[in-house]
Amino acid sequence: VVRSPGPQDLYPGERLTVSAAILKAGGFTTYSDGGHVKLSRRSRDGKVQTSTVDVGAILKHGRLEKDVEVQDGDFINVPQLLIKF
Repeated sequence: VVRSPGPQDLYPGERLTVSAAILKAGGFTTYSDGGHVKLSRRSRDGKVQTSTVDVGAILKHGRLEKDVEVQDGDFINVPQLLIKF
């Protein structure tokens, strides 16, 4: 769950990471699960590969080495927390 869900435009030559894409979409809401962001990418053979990115740790602790560069056609899903304490 991000503040402005939906497709985000990328400009020619623009490099974007998962955390930067989330910030571009307005950032997390109160009920976002930033630790379990799903990145889905179609491989050359047509299979969809999904990985989990801990964007919460990237933003909070500066773990930039864990950030993944977004490619054309990628889907990013930010799940909703079930309970917020």
